[in-house]
Amino acid sequence: MDIKVREYRPGDEKQIVDLLIEVFNGWPHFDLQCAPQDHWTWKYLDNPKKLNAIVVAEDGGRIVGCEHGYFLDIKIGNNTLLAHHGGDAAIDPEAQGEGIYSKINKFRRMLPQMMRCDYSYWATTNRKIIAHSRKENLPSFPRELLQVIKINDLDLHFSKNRAENRLIKKLGYTTLRNINKIKLTKRTHETGDHTIKTIDTFDDRIDAFWGSIHPHYKHIVVRNKEYLNWRYCDPRAGEYHIKQAEADGDVLGYCVYRVNKHDSEYPRGYIMDLITAPNRIDVTASLLTSALEHLDNLDVNIIYSWAVKGHPNMDILTGHGFVDSKSPLNLSHRWVNDKSNETELMASPPDQLHCQMGDVDWM
Repeated sequence: MDIKVREYRPGDEKQIVDLLIEVFNGWPHFDLQCAPQDHWTWKYLDNPKKLNAIVVAEDGGRIVGCEHGYFLDIKIGNNTLLAHHGGDAAIDPEAQGEGIYSKINKFRRMLPQMMRCDYSYWATTNRKIIAHSRKENLPSFPRELLQVIKINDLDLHFSKNRAENRLIKKLGYTTLRNINKIKLTKRTHETGDHTIKTIDTFDDRIDAFWGSIHPHYKHIVVRNKEYLNWRYCDPRAGEYHIKQAEADGDVLGYCVYRVNKHDSEYPRGYIMDLITAPNRIDVTASLLTSALEHLDNLDVNIIYSWAVKGHPNMDILTGHGFVDSKSPLNLSHRWVNDKSNETELMASPPDQLHCQMGDVDWM
């Protein structure tokens, strides 16, 4: 093979998307209201920064490898930084063993846009990749990230998922869920000083909300109107549902969730982003209750969410029947330039760290 590595050029889209579809046996693995290539364009070309890091490997004009990334703003410590989020990567099965991924990765790191960003992050549940990251001493998220799940009907779930030790897992899940509900019943009260509304786009008030909450956080992707409407309100992204809490015309928080119908026989729910004003766990509870009621009405049996261990939101989630799935979840990062925020980041308490499923491109 005569492998050449280069940056993406307009016109590569079809070959890139075809490669992703072939390697992953379909891409993306959630239902869309548009063609996969339109989704690719939304993510990598039309993001708010209009900035990407896409590298391809070609053999005789045929694209046999690719790696993607896009850029966003993230607040770490007291500074807002330009961050790179690692996205889709694929190597043609017939071209594996040629060292293509290493060549692509080395080339990507030298791109001008990569050299000028401050921070790069990526998430994985792959145990081998997690082990490799630790071996390379790559920093992980300051506090343990948990993937929590809520299952309504265990028998239905196990009939759709051939799990081993089915009875043991069933008894363990039920016991833990019941213990959590008993322990936290008195700590998840909702109050009546706010209303929950269903919205399909974020208006200017969300910028005021962001301005009021961001001083509290030491790690959080910038959640302004432009970013949120791109991430959750563009039809090419997929179908999301949004509940917003309001009082006296002000935004107190929101919850974004979706249903993945890629497996039409067993749709799955995902809490993509749940955030409120600090110390308003009553609003968090209201938003989560409203979202879960809607998911129940849509006959969704299993729901996934992320939580920072020790964050107040974890109490709300467990009080609503979520338990730790015990699945590995790791968010690694690499400082590209200035590392001066690392010490403050790693010392941050859980309530000042916000990381949700919507901060990565999995769903």
